[in-house]
Amino acid sequence: MEEEKVKEIKKIIKETIPEILKLMEKQALEGLEIETQKFKIGIIKEHLPFLKENKKEKELLKSNPAIKEIIITSNSVGTFHLAYDEETETKYKAGDEVSKEQVVCFIESMNLSHNIITPNAGIILEIFAHEGQIVDYGKPLIKLEVL
Repeated sequence: MEEEKVKEIKKIIKETIPEILKLMEKQALEGLEIETQKFKIGIIKEHLPFLKENKKEKELLKSNPAIKEIIITSNSVGTFHLAYDEETETKYKAGDEVSKEQVVCFIESMNLSHNIITPNAGIILEIFAHEGQIVDYGKPLIKLEVL
């Protein structure tokens, strides 16, 4: 019985969220929060996995080309995981060179993966989070030397 309720709720959400997103885009809303006595739900545009990641870092690099190091931050709350380097078939580590717009890690939240994409080519100087760590939105994840 409980499983059927969950399936029904998931179905309603899958049908409803695309409409909510269209309305948010039409009204130029960055976020939406709905609260009742029994629940609170929110959608923040920056957290959606299909949008460009690390927008702040990209804007900062464009406005100041003299920047040599950047900190890549979390785009959502969830569990931190490093991505695999396809060439070496190992997870990324300090010292690895990465290309522009490459997925270096991801945040898993509610069975969804939110990719963290490099805003520029560079060398990973430091990884602040460790595998499986719960991270908050905006938490520093990776220090990147810009090439």
